[in-house]
Amino acid sequence: MCLIRAYRSAAQSPEDGDFFKFRLQDARYDNGEYLTQGLVNHAGRSCVLSLDMLMEAGLYSLYPELSKETNSWTNRVLELREAWSTERATNQREVQLALQIARKCFPGIDISDVAAILLSFKNRKCKRKLHESRDNDNKYGPDEVQRYLRLIELMKSLGADGWSSVSRLQPLDSTKLLANVLECSDQHV
Repeated sequence: MCLIRAYRSAAQSPEDGDFFKFRLQDARYDNGEYLTQGLVNHAGRSCVLSLDMLMEAGLYSLYPELSKETNSWTNRVLELREAWSTERATNQREVQLALQIARKCFPGIDISDVAAILLSFKNRKCKRKLHESRDNDNKYGPDEVQRYLRLIELMKSLGADGWSSVSRLQPLDSTKLLANVLECSDQHV
């Protein structure tokens, strides 16, 4: 968004200016760039992968809605955000799929962190709540970024035996960590 603001003055035509106005003034079209560009220190925490790799790892099993083809991705994002805004419990299969995608597609990156990003696309019920003032401190980016930040903060709140040892966790431990934060059903759909 900083780049869009910086280059707005370089718009060549009124239509270009409309694009900048559209992106900067309508928060509904803040399409998640912060998940990959604005909040994360990328050193040692990024990789290149294809959509095919994500699909093979289970992305469409976790989010079948993403397989729907569209000619307007910005409007599709709005539809998905609206559909995914209702708070819901998470089933064990969703946690397992998110961890599977993290392991297969993001080698060397903390699987709990990647799974938290993937699971944050939907508004998921958590077992714990953040203190009200802490919950309102980080209003940065779209709803899914807020959910991710809240989930990470809740994971950190587990203390020294939780978050600080996450990078050394085995898959089962990552499952337990997420299950300690998210309201999970035993359903394996």
